[in-house]
Parts: sequence; structure tokens; C-alpha cells
Amino acid sequence: MIKKETKTEEIVETKYLCDFCGVEVRQTYTFCDVRCCICGRDMCPKHRVDYREPGDYNGGDYTTMICTECNKTSEPYFEKLKILLLNYEEEEEEILQEMKNVCMENVKNKGDNNEF
Repeated sequence: MIKKETKTEEIVETKYLCDFCGVEVRQTYTFCDVRCCICGRDMCPKHRVDYREPGDYNGGDYTTMICTECNKTSEPYFEKLKILLLNYEEEEEEILQEMKNVCMENVKNKGDNNEF
């Protein structure tokens, strides 16, 4: 005997909506382009900004995104971080140059006595 049954399945879909405008956000491979790395809100392309930390010139494999609100709020802090990084790089360069000078002076003072 053949008996036919009709089955109804309930499918639950998870959708990500922009926390700013309610538009559905299509998630790609990672959360790094959907969720703000500062406040954690979901955001559509219209409400996100590519964020690179000062000194991060190539951005790595994944770009870090922040929402437009966090970008506005964080702008003065980004400037402070850039200045801090520049000062650090200058000081680092000075220390490295001093180290090289002392090493070269040690080599000159030893002369031909190759006592290292």
C-alpha cells in the first residue's frame, strides 16, 4: 500500500538589520564588515566607515569597519593617536641612532684589537 503524507517544516531565518536604518545587512564571510568594532552595532554600507589604526598602512587581510557615529565621536581621539604614533616613531629613531653611534664608537675605540 502507498500512503502519501504532507509535511510542513518551519524554517527559522536569521536576518541582520542595520541598527541605524533597519535595512537588511547581508553578511559576508566575517562579522568585520557588518558589526562596528567599537560599539558592536550592526550596520549597512551606508552607515559604516573603513577604519585603519594609525600606523596600520596596509590594513591586513580584513578591513576593520566602524559605524558613522563612532567615527564622528572618535575623530579627536584618532588625531591624538596619530600624534602619539608620530612622536613614538621620532623617539624610536633617535634611540636607534644613538645606539648605532655608541656601537660605532665602541668599534673605533677597540681599533684593530678584534676583541668582541
